[in-house]
Amino acid sequence: MTLANSSQPGSSNHSTVQPSVNLVVLNEESVTSTGLRKKYSNLERIEAGLAQARATISEARKKNEMLDDPDYVPRGPLYLNANVFHSVLSIVGYVYIVDSRLWGPMQNTARDYVNLIAGRYPYWNRSLGHDHFMLACHDWGPKISSAVRYLRKNSIRVLCNANTSEKFHPIKDVSMPEIYLPQGTMDGLIGGPSPSKRSILVFFAGGIHGYIRQVLMEHWENKDSDVQIHEYLPKNMSYYGMVRQSKYCICPSGWEVASPRMVEALYMGCVPVLIKDNYAKPFGDVLNWSTFSVDVAVKDIPNLKTILMSIPQRQYLKMQRIGIQARRHFEKFWDGEFGNSQKPECSNSTSDGRKVLWSLPTPWNSSVVLMRYIID
Repeated sequence: MTLANSSQPGSSNHSTVQPSVNLVVLNEESVTSTGLRKKYSNLERIEAGLAQARATISEARKKNEMLDDPDYVPRGPLYLNANVFHSVLSIVGYVYIVDSRLWGPMQNTARDYVNLIAGRYPYWNRSLGHDHFMLACHDWGPKISSAVRYLRKNSIRVLCNANTSEKFHPIKDVSMPEIYLPQGTMDGLIGGPSPSKRSILVFFAGGIHGYIRQVLMEHWENKDSDVQIHEYLPKNMSYYGMVRQSKYCICPSGWEVASPRMVEALYMGCVPVLIKDNYAKPFGDVLNWSTFSVDVAVKDIPNLKTILMSIPQRQYLKMQRIGIQARRHFEKFWDGEFGNSQKPECSNSTSDGRKVLWSLPTPWNSSVVLMRYIID
């Protein structure tokens, strides 16, 4: 992919504000006011670029332009200069055809968008995307980003589908949690009975998507009353009710590794049992998942009950307790803490209604976001 070379930011419909102060992005050399030719070092040119960025941010702070986003508008005392950094790219309706499996239009859109940024602003070309990041929660995010060479190779990709076998790099990329919100809120999702009132050893209900679920069904569907594994949940059973009655909840990969089930389990006090290959867990560099979840290899699915029954009661109680502590990192901030909205403060919506929650407030909400970040 050829990226255009641009030395000055151009005009844009994204409320780009040019600095009013007289700052110049330095070339390798320039003529001083006294007529002498001065050659600048790489460090000096970088410092000049950062100064221009700071001036642009300073100007943007003075503006009152805000995006009219009916799902999320970053306003109020919680946010610092949200109008400086808030950016939304909503293109799902333009490039996505329901039930289509054609990669081309979406890959072309991602490629064209990077080329647009590269041609309009100097930032991408200066680092070939190293100081940029993209966010995508849909399963197709990795495939689409792979169509843009430097976006996949250099940029930070924040993905729900954090599959290391699909070129997700934990050293630079970020695994993002996802959760399904049936009504768009967290009402009714938090909490569950104490461990002593959970009579079911382990529970799962879901379609046979991918080989892991097929193996799970072959070995355990309707085989053991302690191991409640269902493709279709009987009509007299409540899915969330079963989660709350269970000690452990199976969180297997489907077609892809990402799943909202592990966060749902944490919400309701059920210890997640992860059956996934090549999955980088969310916040894995700061959360010790081994203290509140169980990993089971695909080859060990036939021994699932034996593995779970061998966990001492004291260890189970500790995992369940730590899981309740950990879930706050995946929760929405409620009324009295950060405002009274009943919608997620920060979320990523996908085409099938899934939403991603962040425990840290950030002023971004989109299906795909590609932005420059500045470390100052």
